[in-house]
Parts: sequence; C-alpha cells; structure tokens
Amino acid sequence: MVLKDLMSLAGAVGISWTLLRLVVRASLHRAVVEGAFAAYLVVVAYVVGFLNGGWGRTVSAYSWQQVNLVPLRTILEFARSEHVTKAVRQLAGNVVLFVPFGALLPVMTARFRTPAPLLLAAATASASIEILQLVLALIGLASRSFDVDDVILNTVGALVGWAIWRGLYAVWRALAPGRLKGSAGEEKVRDPA
Repeated sequence: MVLKDLMSLAGAVGISWTLLRLVVRASLHRAVVEGAFAAYLVVVAYVVGFLNGGWGRTVSAYSWQQVNLVPLRTILEFARSEHVTKAVRQLAGNVVLFVPFGALLPVMTARFRTPAPLLLAAATASASIEILQLVLALIGLASRSFDVDDVILNTVGALVGWAIWRGLYAVWRALAPGRLKGSAGEEKVRDPA
C-alpha cells in the first residue's frame, strides 16, 4: 500500500466514523475528533504491519534476539550507531507515531486531560502492540520484534502530543476570555452587561 492509498483509506474511515456519529446525534466537534482518531488508528495499523503485508506465515523460527526487555538498550545502541539516518528514523518514528494519540485523547475524553492517565493509556496501548507482535512472531505469523524501548518512545510521543494539546488549549482559553465556569462546572458564555 502506498502513501496515497493509506491516506485514502484513513480518510474514508475517518469520514465514515464522523458521519456515523453525526447520525446518532453526537456533536459536530466530538464526531470530527473521533473521526480523526479513527483515521489515526488506521495509520497505526499500517505502520505496525496489519495493513502493509507485514503479517503472514513466516518460514524462519523466531529468534529471542529480537526481544529487548532492557529499558534504553536499543535507544543507546541507535545513539552510538554509525547509521545516523536509520537511527533517527527509527527513534523519531516511534515518538511521532503516538503524538496524535496524546493530542486527540484529551479532546475526546476529559479523563485524559492530565498527564498521568494519558501516559498510562499510551504505555498500555503501545505495550499491547508489542505483545501482539511477540505472540504473532512466536506462532509464526510475523517476523516482528518486541522492544520495551518502543513502548518508552511511544509514551514520550504521547506526552509530546499532550503538551501540544495543552498549549493549544491554553491559547484557546486565553483567546476566549468571555467564557465562565457555570455552577455545574460547564462552560457558559458571559452575557454582555
């Protein structure tokens, strides 16, 4: 699948989800954010191999050398690598992959507007992907690795996304001074007096 096909598929899923949510009377804001998250999940599925042919029966036996349970081992190996381009692409790719996760989740659900729950969700999602890769490799359906450093980098990416969301939210709050908190905690627009 080429980039154009991936973007078409992600766009179709995102738009379909948005329209579905609008049909069931979700707010436009919520429907659009959920549609963006659905499109993001399609991109993640492609990157980790679900949609790009990275899965299927493999002929070679799984090597436990593809498993890294030592935090920072792979990151430090890449830092010392002579292949700078490959190292930057691998490290930055794992960070960038989860930036939308950290930016969209706080918009969708208030529970993720503080860093601790968001980081727990990101680490759990990333670890789930790594465990699935390991299980599929062990049963011969993939030749993927399990690396705890991927979980660390993905979680850092989610934190970067959360920081971006937090900054944009602060700007929005500063530009909307006419909003007040109502007695039930919801925002109300200040009436001109």
